[in-house]
Amino acid sequence: MFSGVKIRHSAFMNSSNLQKKISNLLFIAKLQIIEVKNVIKALLSLRKVTSLRLPAAAAQSNLGINYYNGTGVSQNKEEAKKWLRKAANQGYENAKQYLKKWFGEE
Repeated sequence: MFSGVKIRHSAFMNSSNLQKKISNLLFIAKLQIIEVKNVIKALLSLRKVTSLRLPAAAAQSNLGINYYNGTGVSQNKEEAKKWLRKAANQGYENAKQYLKKWFGEE
């Protein structure tokens, strides 16, 4: 994966501190790849919903619910609120109910 990275000084090769840093960087990179995959899954799910000719507001509401619950994406309540508001602003009652229930919004 990181074959282009070369360590020039042999003193660094045996450094457990460097090994830990590299291990941590690889772990973070894996988490970021997983996050990207989850976002792609959510977008594909949204695309599937919209291809079924459901109203855009329904798809936006579903995406908000997914963000709130962390289904297919990392849980993010601010993103949930944003998508639910978009749906609610189009008059979608389901989104309005969730905004009231989860965020106390009317």
